[in-house]
Amino acid sequence: MQKYTWLIFDFNGTIYNDLPLSVKIANYYLKQAHKPLTNVEEYRQEFEFPAINYYRKKGLVIKDSDFDYYKNDYPHRYLQNETISLAPHAIEVLTELKKTYHLALISILNEEILQSQCAQFGIAAYFEQILGQNNVDSASKLETAQRFVQERKLNPKEILFIGDTMHDYEVAHNLGSACLLYDQGYQSHQILETSGCSVISDFKEIKKYL
Repeated sequence: MQKYTWLIFDFNGTIYNDLPLSVKIANYYLKQAHKPLTNVEEYRQEFEFPAINYYRKKGLVIKDSDFDYYKNDYPHRYLQNETISLAPHAIEVLTELKKTYHLALISILNEEILQSQCAQFGIAAYFEQILGQNNVDSASKLETAQRFVQERKLNPKEILFIGDTMHDYEVAHNLGSACLLYDQGYQSHQILETSGCSVISDFKEIKKYL
């Protein structure tokens, strides 16, 4: 009997390799504010959820209301930028997993933007549920994940959550589900291993943990 029936994938930084774009946008804001620029490795060491904490850390946000500009401006810059790639081997692995497991996708992105990105890359058909946010102020995927589990009447113990940040671990932990972390996304291997979860560097490794 298989251990899991559902696999919930995070989108940004896991399925979708948009980290370089996020760093580029961060540097645009830092340059505007005459702050030192960042790079991918530094970003992966400093980034955290909710994103307002990262902006505070970089001196871009002093009071909470300062973040309003960034959370409203960011989606426009995100959509105007160059094509982003999927994670290496993502399609190959999703194709194989879909034969055996129910797959869902979750993101902190606005649901309309998420659906658009999935359509652009032709990956919507792999997932039985695509879960984005309907609130621009949303700083967590937890409520969305909890609602999904409740509506589907799922057993959290039969879910494996696959993501690239400590926030993904926290969502899985609060659901009562197992978590597998991917270290090519928004946070470094060093940070992810503090969760106590298994950490992988290649999508092909996922099958070893099922």
